[in-house]
Amino acid sequence: MRFSVLILLIILAVSCQQSSEESPSLSLQLQGTWLLYEQGYSPGAGYVTNPVPEEPPQIISFSGGQNFSSNLNGQQDYRFYTVTEDTVRNNVTLRLFKSPDDLNANNTMQVFEMEFAGGNLTLRHLGCIEGCHWSFKRRDIATDR
Repeated sequence: MRFSVLILLIILAVSCQQSSEESPSLSLQLQGTWLLYEQGYSPGAGYVTNPVPEEPPQIISFSGGQNFSSNLNGQQDYRFYTVTEDTVRNNVTLRLFKSPDDLNANNTMQVFEMEFAGGNLTLRHLGCIEGCHWSFKRRDIATDR
């Protein structure tokens, strides 16, 4: 009996190990400028999805060195980001930071679950109790589209 309990405790300890790690390949896929085209939220019952007009453009940009910029309402002060992949929960997390000190100390300011689908980027804000999201399409700077 004691041996069975010991084996069970070892299995539990191993399964609770940290499963998140930085994902350089996803950071490369994320790099560029993204145009907001849809937002969704739950008012308490159901889920509402609204298109976002292209003018004025609402954008977020990711570049090398974990640099982030945005003109989205409430996101203008964030300057840095990290992307981590959780292999146990099978999700990808985007964290935004306001300063290098916050980034170095891992003082996360904004957290999103991130998903790529059909060439688009969807960010689900983990602070929303009943769910909310922003969806972006890659913006081609050369043609300004």
